This record gives sequence, C-alpha cells and structure tokens, in this order.
Amino acid sequence: MKCRLNNQNSRKWLNRNVMAMGFTSLFSDTSHEMATSILAQFLTIELHGSAEILGLIEGLADFSSSFVKTYSGWLSDKLGKRKPLATLGYTLGS
Repeated sequence: MKCRLNNQNSRKWLNRNVMAMGFTSLFSDTSHEMATSILAQFLTIELHGSAEILGLIEGLADFSSSFVKTYSGWLSDKLGKRKPLATLGYTLGS
C-alpha cells in the first residue's frame, strides 16, 4: 500500500506543464548546440574573422548569459511569478 501511495504522489509533479517545459528545454538546447557548433567555422572561414574576434564574441555571450541568469533568478523570486520570465527567456533564446 505504501509503494502505491508513493507512486501516486510522484506522478503529481509530472503534469502537463512540467512535460511541456521539459520538451521546450530539450528543443531549445538542441537548436542552441547546433548553432554554436558551427559558429566558429562560420566566423573564421566565411567572414574571415580572427581568433580574437571569435574569443570576444564567445566571451560576451558567456558574460551576458551569466548576467541574465543571476538577475532573472532574483527577479523571479521578487515577483513570485516564474512562468512569464521562463516564457520570455525561451522566446529570446529562439
């Protein structure tokens, strides 16, 4: 009986919203990795960019990502609403 109760409780958190966010995250990460895997070659071969320019672009991307993650968590806690910020983040990321 106890095992059956735990199984029912564990399914409560796995609702439609959690599944949708999981798939959204999967597809967003996949598209991001596909784009960044060819970015260095595109910048250096097609645009004839130097290693310094590539490093600058990658550094700015990492900085902005870390900056936004830090303050979006604080803002989410302050507002008490996470869904609008998550939606905004995935919209800007696509």
